[in-house]
Amino acid sequence: MSSIIKVDTIQNQSGANIISENSNTITVGASGDTVNVPSGATLDMSNGNMTLHDSMKMTPFFHATIGSTQSVSHATNTKIAFNSEITDTDSAYDNSNYKFTVPSGQGGTYFFQLNVNLHDFSTNDAKRVIVRLYKNGGTIVSFHAEHQAANDGSAGHRTSASTFLVLAAGDYIEPYVYQNSGNSYNLLADQADNNFAGFKVIK
Repeated sequence: MSSIIKVDTIQNQSGANIISENSNTITVGASGDTVNVPSGATLDMSNGNMTLHDSMKMTPFFHATIGSTQSVSHATNTKIAFNSEITDTDSAYDNSNYKFTVPSGQGGTYFFQLNVNLHDFSTNDAKRVIVRLYKNGGTIVSFHAEHQAANDGSAGHRTSASTFLVLAAGDYIEPYVYQNSGNSYNLLADQADNNFAGFKVIK
C-alpha cells in the first residue's frame, strides 16, 4: 500500500524551512545551512542541469585574435593588435587598446596564453623573436626562440608564452612581440596562429 503526502513546506522542530516548493522551484535548506550528501550516496545529474556559482566558474575568460595584417618592425617592442574577440565572458578585454583588465571583485590567480606567427621570412639570416606579456606596463614573462629561415619567402616563426599570475582588480595584461631580423614582418589575420587568451583559475 502506498501513500502520498502533499505539502509545500517541510520545517524542522525550530520552525525553519528544510524543504520548500514554489512555482516549480524546490529549495533545500536556508541561508546558513549546510546540505550534505552522505558518504556512499550519489548525486546524479546525468539527466539534469546545474547552475554554478560564479566562484565555481573559470571566468572571467577571454580569447582574442588579429582581425587584419599587422606589421612588426625590426628591433621594436610592438604591441599586438588582437582586435577581434572570440570570447569575452565579463567584457574585461579591450579590443581597441588590446589589453585584459581584471574586473572588480575578480582578483585571484589567472592563466594566460599568447601565440604568434611571423610570416614570410625571406633571407637566411638567423632571427630572434620574443613574445612578452606586460603587467601594468612591466615585463612579466618572456619566451624567445632562434629561427633559421628558408630562402623561399614562405617560412614562418611560431613563438608562444604562457604563465600563471596572481592579479588584483584593476591590474591589466598586454601582449607584445619583438623581432630582430633587420626587416619588418607581418602577423596575419589567422586565428590558429595568432591568438591571446586568459582565464581565472579555480583553486
